[in-house]
Amino acid sequence: MNKIFIILLVLLSTQIFAQEIIDVSYNKNIGEVRGIWINSDNMPKTKEEAIAQVKEYYNAGFNLLFPEVMCRGYAIYDSKILERDPRFVGKEDVLKTIIETAHLYNMDVQPWVWCFRAGYTDHPGAIITAHPEWLEESKYGDTLSVNGGMWISPIIPEVREFLISIYKEIVTNYDVDGFHLDYVRYETQNPILYGYSYAARKKFRYKYFNIDPLKIEYLSPEYINWIEFREEYIDTFVRDTSKALKEIKPNIIISAAVAMDPVEARLNYMQDWPHWANNGWVDMIIPMTYMTDNTKFEKNMKTQLDILDNKVFTTIGIGSHMFTKDEWMNTYQIKLARKTSYMGQALFAAKYMTPNLEEMLAETVWSDHASLPFYKDNEKTQAIKTFKDNITSFRYPESLKPYFPKNILDIPVYHITKRTTNIKIDGKVGVNEWEPYENIEIKYDNMGKETTNTTNVKATYDDEALYVYFVCFESNMNDIKAEATDRDDWTFYDDSAEVFIQMIPTVPKYDHFSVNTLNTHFDQQLYNTSWNKDWESQVKKYYDAWTCEIKIPYSALTVDAPKPGDFWKVNFTRNRWVTGEAENLTWSVPYGSFHTPERFGYLFFD
Repeated sequence: MNKIFIILLVLLSTQIFAQEIIDVSYNKNIGEVRGIWINSDNMPKTKEEAIAQVKEYYNAGFNLLFPEVMCRGYAIYDSKILERDPRFVGKEDVLKTIIETAHLYNMDVQPWVWCFRAGYTDHPGAIITAHPEWLEESKYGDTLSVNGGMWISPIIPEVREFLISIYKEIVTNYDVDGFHLDYVRYETQNPILYGYSYAARKKFRYKYFNIDPLKIEYLSPEYINWIEFREEYIDTFVRDTSKALKEIKPNIIISAAVAMDPVEARLNYMQDWPHWANNGWVDMIIPMTYMTDNTKFEKNMKTQLDILDNKVFTTIGIGSHMFTKDEWMNTYQIKLARKTSYMGQALFAAKYMTPNLEEMLAETVWSDHASLPFYKDNEKTQAIKTFKDNITSFRYPESLKPYFPKNILDIPVYHITKRTTNIKIDGKVGVNEWEPYENIEIKYDNMGKETTNTTNVKATYDDEALYVYFVCFESNMNDIKAEATDRDDWTFYDDSAEVFIQMIPTVPKYDHFSVNTLNTHFDQQLYNTSWNKDWESQVKKYYDAWTCEIKIPYSALTVDAPKPGDFWKVNFTRNRWVTGEAENLTWSVPYGSFHTPERFGYLFFD
């Protein structure tokens, strides 16, 4: 038999087996959410298109639609308050048609709105154009975030009032079943701290004895106060939104798309969704658990359900955008969710729905239509109702202090001396080449835990370039992970060495260089992976270690040669994967992601 045919048959069998090992059934007495986010690019522009789209999703098995009606600082529907999205100007307002058609098929509609993200890379949007004074900014004063977004401040009263007025307009004018909040948070704090608008700093200074957040040390007790201070404004916005909309429509379902990890959501986004559930401000929470690793997917679901179960309707967010080459993974993760007490799934997003995927859903996991759990009278819904009925007073949020390191390691300093030896970039261990230069021993992982796996680093410089030398001792050389082969493949998911460089500490840019044991290069500036520069490296493997020499010319960094007395902020890191799990080793401990310039070490040029 043809070998290629055999291989294809094995692969196909593996996929089929992966899909069939889990029971596809669900509890019809409870019902099940089967939602889809209809992103603005896929929103219909005519009534005929709207009717056809709803029917298409019904046939695939969906029963809950999240049409995007407000994004990028514009309204997609016909609003009297907010300027209409230029893509929809002159087009029919199809929201009413979507709702009416969905109701004919016993489907619910929850309009999807962006909350505090109001602008995009190439355009600030109507809200920010009209009110630039509402803009949030980074610690460095930039209004455009690293992720390409522009945000408005949750702290400004006029912002809050304006947004809620739009939400009330939608709920008043359309027969919606629910209301779906997205970007109800701050921009991520990684890699650049964000949310430092003048309005926020002014209110914080008033409350905390004139302490300016710009001067707060990262991870200090004052920094915890700064996180919790802003988090409270997100919390109260969710509370106020829920109250305002339920006064118009008491039975409306308030839902929110949230960061998947509850601790990460608080530390990086000021999004305390467990607190919202505990106070009954939301009826359904959808953790966006977008990942391809099914073991981690299950682990995240357990963490989420330990917090949410029997408090709100729980729906897992599945990242269809990550499975464009493996669409069967959508059905597999639906089956994994059904093994838990999750009450449904929502797929992101319409943009990634294909006829093949819709047919797959309809013929396997959603072969019969499901009613929504909100309207069922059973033990599960009664438990949620009882929980909410027992909320008689405000429930305070959990303190963030336990999630911060108690004993923070000092930021290290390295005095780099000018090159006095002939360094050839060949990866080999050369005694004379690197002997004169001070050695760094990497002692910790990224969370501050001491490591037993030795890594030594040396560095030097001349008028042309920075030179870095890694010696990565390894007792399991045969198990080294090395898969990335093309430029800008994700080498950091292999055994690899990395250098992070922030030449000007007051400028929110840093350069990142990574190389694996195949000598594959990855480089980026912030998160811009199209930033590719000319730099050299060579890697050599030995029986008990692998070594790496790196030469980074100043031309790649777009800076002049440093002078004695100058300093940069840098970090030297190693990713170790021989056990199958990542061990992220680092010179300066970030207590989280390596992409934390606030915790880069100091490189002083002697």
